[in-house]
Amino acid sequence: MAKGDSLADGEVILRRFDADAGRANHWVEPDDGSPARLTGAAFGFKPSKSGWGDECSIYQDSELPSLGIGRKNCIQRNQVGWDIATSTAEAVRGVKVAPPGKQGEPNPFGVVEDRYPKGVKRAPRRDGAHAEIILGLTGSARRRWVSTLANTFKREAIY
Repeated sequence: MAKGDSLADGEVILRRFDADAGRANHWVEPDDGSPARLTGAAFGFKPSKSGWGDECSIYQDSELPSLGIGRKNCIQRNQVGWDIATSTAEAVRGVKVAPPGKQGEPNPFGVVEDRYPKGVKRAPRRDGAHAEIILGLTGSARRRWVSTLANTFKREAIY
């Protein structure tokens, strides 16, 4: 797979987030006992240097073993209290948002390969599993889409 290629639907993707930020910021624990999930605040979309749109870093779970690492290695040493949430490429591309009284809008998300985004030299091993969620949308609808995207991710405690 080459940089920019779309990830397979079944690929499990990981998003690291600040679990210590707590309920008010990056994650919520539903009262019905279902797994904790991320909020839109846990997705820091930034302008893409490649011109794809805005991007948010994720990791490909299936690539970690070949790099000799596990999920906990996606967390940087200075990110004490951080954790991992998982989803699939298919779930991200399947997000639907239908404003009241309107038909659903086209999904603006892509999920693409982006190994070693800063180059291989001195890169952490986890960068060999790096990928991006691409968001090709600006404006007021963006918040609604990112919030709905967050609902596809479930918290997976790694410590």
